[in-house]
Amino acid sequence: MLTLGFTLPKVAYTDTQIDIRTSGHNNTLPVEWTLTKDGRSVAISSIIEGELNKLGGKVRFTSHSEYLLTAKMTDLLGRSYSHSESITIMPIIDFAFTMPDSVHYGEPLEVNISKSLHTEKAEIHWTLSKNGEHCSYVGEFSKNGGSIEIQDTGDFVLTAVATDSLGRECSYSQNITVINTAPTIDSFTVNPTRTAKHGKFLVNIFAAATDAENHQTTLEWQGKTEDGYYPVGTHTVKVRAKDSAGAYSEWVSKSFTIVSNSPTVTLTATPTRTAKDGKFLVNISASSYDADGDTVTLEWENKTVDSYYAIGTHTVKVRAKDATGAYSDWVSKTFTIQNSAPTRPVITRTPSGNSVVPGTPVTITASSTDADGDAITYVWEGRPNETSTYPLGKNTVRVKAVDSTGAESPWAAIVFFVMDSNGSGGMMLTGPDSTINENGIEGATITKYTFNVPAVSGHNGNDYGRVRGYNVLTQQWEQLDYGTTNNGISFTRSLSSGMYSKLEFYYFTNHNCMYNKSNITYTVEYYFE
Repeated sequence: MLTLGFTLPKVAYTDTQIDIRTSGHNNTLPVEWTLTKDGRSVAISSIIEGELNKLGGKVRFTSHSEYLLTAKMTDLLGRSYSHSESITIMPIIDFAFTMPDSVHYGEPLEVNISKSLHTEKAEIHWTLSKNGEHCSYVGEFSKNGGSIEIQDTGDFVLTAVATDSLGRECSYSQNITVINTAPTIDSFTVNPTRTAKHGKFLVNIFAAATDAENHQTTLEWQGKTEDGYYPVGTHTVKVRAKDSAGAYSEWVSKSFTIVSNSPTVTLTATPTRTAKDGKFLVNISASSYDADGDTVTLEWENKTVDSYYAIGTHTVKVRAKDATGAYSDWVSKTFTIQNSAPTRPVITRTPSGNSVVPGTPVTITASSTDADGDAITYVWEGRPNETSTYPLGKNTVRVKAVDSTGAESPWAAIVFFVMDSNGSGGMMLTGPDSTINENGIEGATITKYTFNVPAVSGHNGNDYGRVRGYNVLTQQWEQLDYGTTNNGISFTRSLSSGMYSKLEFYYFTNHNCMYNKSNITYTVEYYFE
């Protein structure tokens, strides 16, 4: 009894060399080898490369399928001894693809399958790498290729690995370059304006970029403020564009200068004689100029709302402020409001004299001057009209001058008598001592007086007359006039103002022939302090 045997792997590939070694009595008799493919007998030479003999051999199956290899020996008695081994021969996957050598960033990469042998049951795994590192992409691949987008630039390797059911791999790679053209700045403008805020000026800055591949671009700035406002001085702004692939344009720069000139201002202040409520109108005006053409406003100090000022010295200041907040220097004008009251009126009485015959029209006027040239009006007391008739006896007339600004002169006053020929209206002598007292006017002193005692026909006596005044400084009565006479007497005197406030007129006669015949009169002019 002979024995014969050999072994085969369960699975092999068409590129696998199989080393078959027989065992048993394989050196005794020749060995005959047969092969079936999928249950049908095939010629070994059509399937297997290599020689098989009684010892076996090194062979390679050239076609994939299910095979049964049988070794058979026959001895001299015709008895057969055989051994069979089945084997599965797997095909070798052949997978390849085509694609362009380069694409622009953002463009799809089209991958087409150029070879796809024995991939029916294979799994295809695609990888993209850059510098040996895996990187991502947008899109999908399949056994039929696909379209992806690489969101980066540079040199890449696309690899497809086909893996059969036994885990054998077929790898294919191809290089691809993703290129990108940097954007360009094609518009860049810088326009300073006169719009100001917090001492800075608005600058309208604009830039635009284009990208040859129509990629989205963003602008990056240097020296550009957030709100676009810049202080006075020279500034430089830079801009560059960055596309969605990360490519940058060159920096483009623009320099500009912010200039701001302070405004100037002129001021005039002219007092007038126009008065209101005791104050005077001052014509105040200012003009300004701004070299930059900015709108200018004026700021004042000590300028009244209505431009009326009281008497005295005043200083008005003004400065100009332009729309950018720049100020001029303060400009000032000092002016003096002066107002002189009218002079004390001088009273004129017509007819004049110590006394006036009753029923006689008396014209009383006053004259005053104003140093400022203001118009003058007169305020009278005791004078009904310029020309009037006055009652018997003592009459007191007062007047003051008032200019158009309301300034008043001191009062002036006169005292005179209206007396008839019958002796009424004055003070009749009725005895040896006759006294008339002028008790004065409050606030005034006497500057002139006349005293008259009329002579009586046929009288010849040892008479005398006297005038005394009350001195407000010494508070004593002082004799101002004295004279002896034999028939009547008359005194006229001017006095210094501020001294005598009262007068006493006295006449003595020792003959009764003057009694009830002589009517004493006087006149007085008053000075008001």
